[in-house]
Amino acid sequence: MKRVVSIRFARAILPPLLGMLLAGCGGDGPVEYDGGTLVVDGQSYPAERHGVGEFATGVVLVFVKPGQTAGVQTALDRFGLPVIEHRPGDTLLVKVPEGYELQWLSALSKLPQVRSTGTEDPLYRAP
Repeated sequence: MKRVVSIRFARAILPPLLGMLLAGCGGDGPVEYDGGTLVVDGQSYPAERHGVGEFATGVVLVFVKPGQTAGVQTALDRFGLPVIEHRPGDTLLVKVPEGYELQWLSALSKLPQVRSTGTEDPLYRAP
């Protein structure tokens, strides 16, 4: 008899499981996933959901200061975050681990080359 894992169950269990697996990998790099908390260069960004509406999972928007795209790209490479799309107006659509979108918004907004960060429309589907 085969057991089928429901999509709802998989979505609920995979982000924390991925976080635990990634937390166990190294720990010497600039990024660690500690349960629901993101740690970037020693700074903790705990999970927060209050007051946040719906948004696309696995992506964030980064609004770059004019002429600063190369510096942001260097930081994203260092953090292991790929750019999915370059948009007009110095805007980058960046792939992040599902379940860590809000933490990455906070972390990336601290970069001196970043004007602001935001979430993508919940109807967005990554290519």
